[in-house]
Amino acid sequence: MESVCFTGEYYEMTRAELTEKASKKFEVRKSVTKDLDILVCDDPNSGSSKLEKAKKNGTRVITYKEFMDMVDDIKDDGVFYIRNGVLKKCRDDNIENVVIPSGVTEIDFSAFLFCFHLKSIEIPEGVKEIGREFQGFSELESVIIHKGTQIIKYNAFEKNPLLKFVQLPSSLSEIQTEAFLRCPSLSKIVFEGTIEQWKKVKGLENLLQYAPATSVKCSDGEWQKPLVFVEDGVAVKCLDKSTTSIKLDEGVTAISENAFKECASVLSIELPSTLTEIRKGAFDDLKNVEKIVSHSPLFTFDEKTKKLYDMTGKTKKVVLLLNAGKEEAKKEKIAQVQNVSASSVLESIMSEHKTNAEVIRDDKNVYLQIQTEDGGFEIVLADSKVSKWMPNLPAFLDFVATGADSIAIRKFAIERGLEDSSKKFISISKDGCVSWKKKTEPVYLFIPEGVKKIEDNAFHYCNYLEQVVFPDGLEEIGDSAFTDCKSLTKIVFPPSLKVIGNSAFYCCEYLKDFEIPNGVEKIEAGAFSTNSRFESLRIPGSVKIIEHASFKECHKLKTLVIEKGVEKIEKEAFQDCEKLSEITYTGTVAEWEKIEKERKWHYNVPAQSVKCSDAEASIAVNHEVIKTDTYKLAIYDNGVEECVSTGVTEKLVIPEGVTLIEYGAFYGVKGIKSVELPSSLTKIDEGALSHCVNLKSVVFPPNITAIEKDAFRECTGIESFEIPEGVTTIGRDAFKDCTALKSIKIPESVTVIHDAFGRCTALESIVLPAGLTEIDFTSFSGCSSLRDITFKGTKAQWNAAKEYFWQDEDLPAKVVHCADGDVEIEVY
Repeated sequence: MESVCFTGEYYEMTRAELTEKASKKFEVRKSVTKDLDILVCDDPNSGSSKLEKAKKNGTRVITYKEFMDMVDDIKDDGVFYIRNGVLKKCRDDNIENVVIPSGVTEIDFSAFLFCFHLKSIEIPEGVKEIGREFQGFSELESVIIHKGTQIIKYNAFEKNPLLKFVQLPSSLSEIQTEAFLRCPSLSKIVFEGTIEQWKKVKGLENLLQYAPATSVKCSDGEWQKPLVFVEDGVAVKCLDKSTTSIKLDEGVTAISENAFKECASVLSIELPSTLTEIRKGAFDDLKNVEKIVSHSPLFTFDEKTKKLYDMTGKTKKVVLLLNAGKEEAKKEKIAQVQNVSASSVLESIMSEHKTNAEVIRDDKNVYLQIQTEDGGFEIVLADSKVSKWMPNLPAFLDFVATGADSIAIRKFAIERGLEDSSKKFISISKDGCVSWKKKTEPVYLFIPEGVKKIEDNAFHYCNYLEQVVFPDGLEEIGDSAFTDCKSLTKIVFPPSLKVIGNSAFYCCEYLKDFEIPNGVEKIEAGAFSTNSRFESLRIPGSVKIIEHASFKECHKLKTLVIEKGVEKIEKEAFQDCEKLSEITYTGTVAEWEKIEKERKWHYNVPAQSVKCSDAEASIAVNHEVIKTDTYKLAIYDNGVEECVSTGVTEKLVIPEGVTLIEYGAFYGVKGIKSVELPSSLTKIDEGALSHCVNLKSVVFPPNITAIEKDAFRECTGIESFEIPEGVTTIGRDAFKDCTALKSIKIPESVTVIHDAFGRCTALESIVLPAGLTEIDFTSFSGCSSLRDITFKGTKAQWNAAKEYFWQDEDLPAKVVHCADGDVEIEVY
């Protein structure tokens, strides 16, 4: 048994855990002796005493990563790479039918990252949880999950438009929110357990509310999908968003939050006598109801007012208003306000009292907004309660003017019968600190004067936040400040605002009312992306750069105005705004043409031109698919997006006009043996032709100046390569694992080589140009046949270039032959 000793730190497990793992295959020692076989370290250059002693003794030195490869349970059949039960990688990117091997207990998120053609998946026993590793496969049709899986997590199978069949195990205990979102073809669901077991699966409505399937086939019969899913007497979720009629059965005692969310087509609703609770937001989306029948004494419908009332509190409140009664209710409210002259009374009182309190009105109430040094809150001044608040308001305003803190002012108000609404609202102090009660469900955000910045992530996931009014003086909204505020519908920006941070309002799906003020200088990446409500947008000229994906996937955006002054539109800025049909620019065509526009800034947008002040400018792009018997080539805006191999192609000629090979465009394509690149080509993105295992030759154009990172990684069929004159940089891992590469010609123009030829095991000799100024360490690591390295420059030039160059002791070459003599290669 070989002996091993450890030095330095390994952060993935404790030393005790590491020792226990190593002892199964090695004799673990605490010190370095002459007969020690292996020393494991975190840094071969650390200079530790153990490391120096091991080097003197000639002990083999390896890294922790290399050691873990030796002791871990690794299975690699060429298709699946499995480490300690974790499926790390599926190597066959063209695989269609996947049967994951038994013994796998976990699937890495990126295991099937490039397997775009998956049609069926079979998951074995032992995988307890399924995460987002199977999200977004456009060809996936069937999923079979065997016994052992307990949880299907959030968004696990989202965006699988062709998914038709799912088989679920009897061990399943939970399906999390939106696990099967956007699976419109899911018509057949099989559950291996009984109907009673299926009923106990937590969150089963998260599958059924998105699937068109009308039943679930269980081992003892068929469970029919109900119109409304009821659990323990609570109506949890409407499972048919297109239904026009809802009748809740006797025995239902409560209706859950957002139970009828997005059920805008409902025209009639009938409530049972057993109903005792309707939770917040249950009927928010029922805007078109024409008929209400309620058998519950706690929820009564008034034919005269056309309103459904909640009688469970001290005072009755309106839960739902018939569509037919909205106009009458509006007229009634106007008459009520006019009769009691509530507005006149309020204006009169406010004019006689100088205070920092401000009147805010919305569709339902008037609020008196109180700003204090320690935050703020609001008082409701309901039209129906004028006689209650009118006598007490003057004294209250006088007390506010004394400068008391919020606790004292709230106490004063409540003691005098003024209704405090702070339990519904969040507040932040001048130093930007956010505070609200632990179980608050805020619907409105009040921010006091003096706040300059909303910090990063300040209101991330505030699901009940509906409106935000920002104070004058606010200059910056931080990164992800309001990300995933699902209920947010309205925001009011101040003219002082300058920066809207990265993903600030990302995935605020219901945001439809906002205006970007003149003076905003930066709208950062993803700021408003993934929004499905707002239809028009104006970007002021003060915004110089519309950053990457800032309005990506704004699905209802129809009209866009870009003002003169914008200088750059980055990639994907308006990608997948599939209804954006009208774009206007306030400058001239000539000025529009001067704006720098990155590729795919308007990908999948129907607009084909921009209306400028003097004419229209075309923004139509070339989008074509070239098909032959052996391959399919997708080209967008003069860039190759993807190549799919359907047979063996001896030589693929990319047409003239193409200027870019995009990231991963040929990744893993196995049927291409040779590629000829056009003279129009100016760039090959990272990893563009990597893992093309049968690729043997590439014909380059003269305009290429760099071989990017991973460009030809693991192209195991290439035996020789000639890099064209003009290339100055060879990127990191550009030819790594090209195990058949025997010779490569590097032109004199190359000045930088970044770790480019690792594990090129067939490479025997290499000639480096005299103009080389930088070569990274491990550039030839693992090149077990490389015996001859020649540098055309002098020893002094080599010593200047090789500052970070070193090699492992297994490299056959021990010196670099320079023009004026040899230089010994340092080994660490």
